[in-house]
Amino acid sequence: MTLGNGRIGIARPHLLLRAEHAKLNRPRRVPFWWDAGTLADLSAWLDYRFEQGARRDDPFICSLQKAVEPAEAELANKERPPTWTAS
Repeated sequence: MTLGNGRIGIARPHLLLRAEHAKLNRPRRVPFWWDAGTLADLSAWLDYRFEQGARRDDPFICSLQKAVEPAEAELANKERPPTWTAS
């Protein structure tokens, strides 16, 4: 999902879901005009992302956390003690 999928600031704001992400591979529109709280949260989030310099084709949700290399992740998993034991 990208920032461009959110249609905010129009008479009937909605979220566009592309066919590859929707049920039965059919595109959908999720309305927001009936939920003022969600609409306000999404509007604030979109404004925040655009203030950061994001473009319409950037991901809607992103992580600013440093990516971990696969080798480091595997090592970290091996060092953890097991959380359960067989009885």
